Amino acid sequence: MSTKGRMPVLRTLRARITAAATIIVAIVMMLASIGFSAVLSSEVRDATTRAAETRAAELATRIDDSGTAGIADLDDDIVQVVDESGRVVAASEDAEEGTLPADRDGEVVTYDGDPVLIVVDEADDDARVVLAVPVDGDEATLATAGWLLAASTLLVVLVVAAVTWWVVGRALRPVGRIRREVDDITADRLDRRVPEPSSGDEIAALAVTMTACSTDSTRPRRRSGGSCRTPRTSCAPRSRPCASMPSSPAPIPRRRPSTTSPRW
Repeated sequence: MSTKGRMPVLRTLRARITAAATIIVAIVMMLASIGFSAVLSSEVRDATTRAAETRAAELATRIDDSGTAGIADLDDDIVQVVDESGRVVAASEDAEEGTLPADRDGEVVTYDGDPVLIVVDEADDDARVVLAVPVDGDEATLATAGWLLAASTLLVVLVVAAVTWWVVGRALRPVGRIRREVDDITADRLDRRVPEPSSGDEIAALAVTMTACSTDSTRPRRRSGGSCRTPRTSCAPRSRPCASMPSSPAPIPRRRPSTTSPRW
């Protein structure tokens, strides 16, 4: 088999199609992952904010009904009650490390070393309920989702690359057989035929065309002078007229001079 048509693997059509499909899928997956992460982050933050606002409203209603006496007994909430001057008039056990920023409503700040969401609600007598909700659980959830998206993106890209490489290689396999068969067709082996796949696609049509070309090359085609175009018979008719000719010309007979004298 001839090795004239071999080329580096990275320059083959199989490698180029696989690379193009892999790059496209990778870009689409990364954009989809970024969009999903943004939507998920917004939804988680909105859910936390709604829950915090609901809890702050409940505490404001409780203060309006029974005052600030029960605020110090709260164990699971980080809450402070401040007056109109900003002075803390009541605080829960977990809110004794410092004053919560009442002017940062709806923002995430760091309190006692942990990220918290600040929510402010109005109570009677110009008092304000400042509630801090930890959001480290939300950040852990978003980080886990990010790692899962990255792993799934990598897995999908690898699967697409492997499947594309296999499918394209299987589709181009008949082309390799056709090329090898055409390489083996020489002047003394014109009876060779190109294998025709049963796929019925463009590659099968190419095989049919190559078979037709190789078949036509074995048929003798007569010229106007009667000679053939094929290598085997092109010289045969030309040698026939020469075969009947003698190898050397026949000697021309010489006339002997006359010995008798002319008569006058």
